[in-house]
Amino acid sequence: MKKILILIHAFIFIIFISSCNNKKEDEIKKDECDHTYSYSLNDDYSKIISNCDNCDYSYEINPFFSFKFNYGYFDLDRYLIKENAKKFYLEIYVEIFNFINAKKDIKPTIKNNNSYYEIITIDYSKFSLTKEEAMAIWHLVSLDNLEFYFLEKTVLTSTKELIILCDELYAKYEQRIIVDDKINELKNIVNSFENNKKLESIYDYVINNMKYAYDYIDGEKVAKNTFDSYEISGALLNKEGVCEAYCKMFGYMLKCANIKSIMYLGNGIMLSGDSVRHSWTLVEVDDLYYGFDLTWDDSNSNNANYGLSYDNLLKRHKEIEFASSSLNYGIDYIYKMPKMATKNLIINQQIGA
Repeated sequence: MKKILILIHAFIFIIFISSCNNKKEDEIKKDECDHTYSYSLNDDYSKIISNCDNCDYSYEINPFFSFKFNYGYFDLDRYLIKENAKKFYLEIYVEIFNFINAKKDIKPTIKNNNSYYEIITIDYSKFSLTKEEAMAIWHLVSLDNLEFYFLEKTVLTSTKELIILCDELYAKYEQRIIVDDKINELKNIVNSFENNKKLESIYDYVINNMKYAYDYIDGEKVAKNTFDSYEISGALLNKEGVCEAYCKMFGYMLKCANIKSIMYLGNGIMLSGDSVRHSWTLVEVDDLYYGFDLTWDDSNSNNANYGLSYDNLLKRHKEIEFASSSLNYGIDYIYKMPKMATKNLIINQQIGA
């Protein structure tokens, strides 16, 4: 009996050692894997799932906001290449997300006597995308994610790669953290507003805390053309900006209030009748979208562009239409207009009660 017990113990020990060795081998294999990831969203769009293409390792990323707010991402469903396009979109997002969390400075790369500040280089050819398609998707990422204020307005491209750049102003982490702290303060401000008056309160807050950014050139008053004048960073640091900065601050605060919106780039019709490039905001209320133009309302000290129906919006705001049905618009890509309301939104209307 004693010999049998000894044999059983020996057998169990051998199994335990074997199991440990196999576990160590699995860990070694996992550690040795040169991870390359493919990304997808979970069912409610609140998490990004990262799966290694070479082993069974995976992890989850909690994006800054649910992807339900990223209208441009879902606009890619219109195209035959939508699966690859959406995968590329997610890869761009994750790389920028990782850059933010790394909290590092970027050293300049010098080429042809020019400096640029590279965030990441991504191979778009592996998604079977053209250069124009890759640039269009990058543009959607920047339009959807207003908190990516540090992104340079242009990208560098080759026949297979896209290089995403940081503007020189924010190449140092110490500069980004100043803006990030102010952006985080906006969340607390939004949370302080009454739940059923958040839309109206955010509208009022942006108008009361911003002014249009002007320069004077040869005595003539012109719109400012600095990097920050187009970004939420300028709205927060300088309390001024052009139409895009108004839209980005408004849109970011709406996200914090769990309200969907779209920054739309099109043409504005001036009172003189002249057409100029302009941006405004489309806000979703009860499954319909309404037009808001805080830039013009602030300049004219009225609320004439609060919650416009589609017909009323189009009186002075013209969407850009493209004849092509394929994704080939490059950096000028514009997404499709959503389902718009037929009547104006009433100010002080109870929303989200």
